[in-house]
Amino acid sequence: METIALEKAKVAVETDQQVALVKAQENQSIKVIKAEGLKAQIEQISKKNAEQILAEARAYSEAKMAETNAAKESLKIKATNRLEAAQLKGQGVLAEAEAENLQAQNLDAKRKFEQRMKMAEGLQSMIKTNKIILAGENGEQLLGFFKETTELVNLNQNE
Repeated sequence: METIALEKAKVAVETDQQVALVKAQENQSIKVIKAEGLKAQIEQISKKNAEQILAEARAYSEAKMAETNAAKESLKIKATNRLEAAQLKGQGVLAEAEAENLQAQNLDAKRKFEQRMKMAEGLQSMIKTNKIILAGENGEQLLGFFKETTELVNLNQNE
């Protein structure tokens, strides 16, 4: 009887061990399935986050490119406007210089006339105070000068 009881106990323990082993394998399989499911879920979330980050980076890049292109175009327009303004200013300065050059030519004639008049006045005052004898080539030149100056004065008075 004892052998039977011992056999029964042995069979019961082996059965319990078998049941415990099956339950442990079941629990292990459930944990592996849960881990694989969790892994797949995390992979999906990671993939979604990576795609979102990539999309944000592309959007930021495109926005910066658009901003940079707009700034570039703005600088081009400003530079073109400054160039045109400088060219117009240069044309204005050239026109002013040409006008001053023409005026300078007119003033040159006036200045020469005034110089001749002063010289004539100086010679006239010298003649009034001193007696001068005009002869030779120098005398001819002096008389020619007075004749030209008298003609210029007469022309100026007629205008």
